[in-house]
Amino acid sequence: MISTILAQKLNIGGRTIEGPLKITLPGGAENTDPKLGDIVSLLFALILPIAGLLLFFYLVAGGFNIMMSRGEPEGLEKGKKRITSALVGFFILSLAFIFSKLLGRIFGLGGGIF
Repeated sequence: MISTILAQKLNIGGRTIEGPLKITLPGGAENTDPKLGDIVSLLFALILPIAGLLLFFYLVAGGFNIMMSRGEPEGLEKGKKRITSALVGFFILSLAFIFSKLLGRIFGLGGGIF
């Protein structure tokens, strides 16, 4: 049962993760001994698009709250807080991505900044 679960494949940005830490790069080369930076890069490649979708839905929900408040201060404030929270969260996630890529570049753990 466990070997079946670990045999699953996940394709992220042209790279394939298979089983316990076997990564196939876009050129077809296999990396059976991935570094922590490789795993973090793959996670960021998966997390950022999901965060972008969540940002969109939170912005729409915040705008909906503002429209449906009909001028009531509580509803307006709720919508503004939702929009602000979504933008701040996405900004923090983007900074974490850039910071991790920058540290990888400084310490020679991976490719360039992007």
